[in-house]
Amino acid sequence: MNSHIINLIIMKKRKIVVIGAVGGAGKNTVVKGLVEKYPDVYLKFPSVASREMRPNETQGDPYIFVSEKEFERMIKFGDVMEYTTMHGSYRGMSGKIIDEYGKSGKVLLNDCDYIGVKTLKKKYKDCVTAIFLDVSKTELEKRMRERPGTTQEFIDFRLGNYDKEYQTIKYYDHVVPNDDLEKCLEQIHKIVTAKHK
Repeated sequence: MNSHIINLIIMKKRKIVVIGAVGGAGKNTVVKGLVEKYPDVYLKFPSVASREMRPNETQGDPYIFVSEKEFERMIKFGDVMEYTTMHGSYRGMSGKIIDEYGKSGKVLLNDCDYIGVKTLKKKYKDCVTAIFLDVSKTELEKRMRERPGTTQEFIDFRLGNYDKEYQTIKYYDHVVPNDDLEKCLEQIHKIVTAKHK
């Protein structure tokens, strides 16, 4: 059996779950919660970023950190499937990294906007399950006001983007309420295990 056929078989077995939501709705908390609650099932795969690593970060968590020159080389040779610029640095997803992490046999997990969802589905087809966390504008504002150090300017910014970001819900396969973290994690796990048996 040649390597191309083997790669196709591996790709068909790939299991990828991406979590989307409006800004501040708890994507990172849910991703982290799933990995901690079901460590034998889920593995968070990192995106690639060209910014400097911060003191509380490590290589691979939350990103694979590369230089701007290296990121541009990755773009040129197709090593990143999609990317964006944020605060003057690149951030994107690498198919090579996803394939490498996929060798674990676990469900690969990360947060993802609708552009990333479309890109992943184009490459990995039915291997991708996209889940949108549903949080009302009222609940979102309540959470932000309860968070120490949150400014009114930041709250206004998040709420101002809410309606536009919520419209991207149509790109996701499932909608899960995120008003109770434990219930949210359990519901997502049921969806994933039903599809990726």
